[in-house]
Amino acid sequence: ETIKQRQQAELDLNETITQETLSNFVITDGGNSLAWPIGQASLLPSAYGEMTIKVPIAAVAKYLQNPTARKLANIPKPPEPKPEPTPAPATPAPAPTTGNKVIALTFDDGPGPHTAHLLDILDQYGAKATFFLIGSKVSSQANVVRSIQARGHQLGNHSWSHPELPKLPVDQIAGEVDRTNEAIKQVTGVTPAILRPPYGAVNGVVLEQLRLRGMSSILWSVDTRDWADRNSDIVCSRAVAGARPGAIILMHDIHQTSVGAVPCILSALKQQGYLFVTVQGLIGNMAAGAGYP
Repeated sequence: ETIKQRQQAELDLNETITQETLSNFVITDGGNSLAWPIGQASLLPSAYGEMTIKVPIAAVAKYLQNPTARKLANIPKPPEPKPEPTPAPATPAPAPTTGNKVIALTFDDGPGPHTAHLLDILDQYGAKATFFLIGSKVSSQANVVRSIQARGHQLGNHSWSHPELPKLPVDQIAGEVDRTNEAIKQVTGVTPAILRPPYGAVNGVVLEQLRLRGMSSILWSVDTRDWADRNSDIVCSRAVAGARPGAIILMHDIHQTSVGAVPCILSALKQQGYLFVTVQGLIGNMAAGAGYP
């Protein structure tokens, strides 16, 4: 705020803090901070002397994508994905029992062009997942949707057109849910029992519509932000770092980089003893109109 009040009237921050300026950082505070010397009279009058902007490395570590920056900041490289094994027949995921480390991978916004490949990867690792589908995409990729069901994964509703449901009138909320349920039922014979509200936006009105249909709302406990960072290593690193028994991991199978991160995630978590199950396998019986987790 002080800078805004005292900076020169004609100052353009886009010209003052350039890409070159941001590239000229140093490691300070015993390796705990990134620092950028801005230079005298760049932001404040020259009487204030030279300025330095510091940011704790811990606050930005997971956002650093440049390998050199990660090395200088001593940030471990995300686990490397193992080569995909030769495809084998699908292996059912073990049923969760007391004491098992179970976790649920969930994929939103599909089916997409990479979903079929994702199904092959899941088969190779004996993993089950849950797919929250956009209703308007179902009929055009009916074979992929049928394959999701046939391979033992769970189908979920992600609305017809991906709106913020709480902003809609009740009849439109009902339409978004019902049209998607009907599209999935026509293709697979199965009506979804769960819905992931777009953007995670849900309220009492939405939950009541789900209750009337015997459905539950499913959010997530680990957000990989794969939609923002199209980098498989970063997506894998976030998923593995956030994993814990009973977690629900959010991803999007419409992005190639997200699907590319899955072998790394499965390999790393399998080594930690995790079993990969559907949301139904993770939670068990769910109450109509309830929200999880």
